[in-house]
Amino acid sequence: MARSVFLDPAAAPNNDEVARALGSSALLWSELCGWLLDAGARGEYRWGGARYGWGFVVRRAGRPMATLTPQDGYLPVGDRLTLRAVVALLELKLPPTVRTRLSRAA
Repeated sequence: MARSVFLDPAAAPNNDEVARALGSSALLWSELCGWLLDAGARGEYRWGGARYGWGFVVRRAGRPMATLTPQDGYLPVGDRLTLRAVVALLELKLPPTVRTRLSRAA
């Protein structure tokens, strides 16, 4: 699992803090979260412990699909995507760049 830039267990990050940390990747973060949520997924920030910090866990039908981990200037997505999760993600109407990366992961 990737280590988040947000490591304070008492304070989940807000959208502005995430955007500042991601820099030029903030638009991709926003678009990806928007598409996932519009497609029926649910997301929430979850504390992953002192080693990993805060991540945005995305679930669909109650099952985890991906974890988006805000880092300094970039965002790793899904450190443990199962093949079933990748297939479910590919069924969503995601941007072509995201679909290409998911296809490579399958």
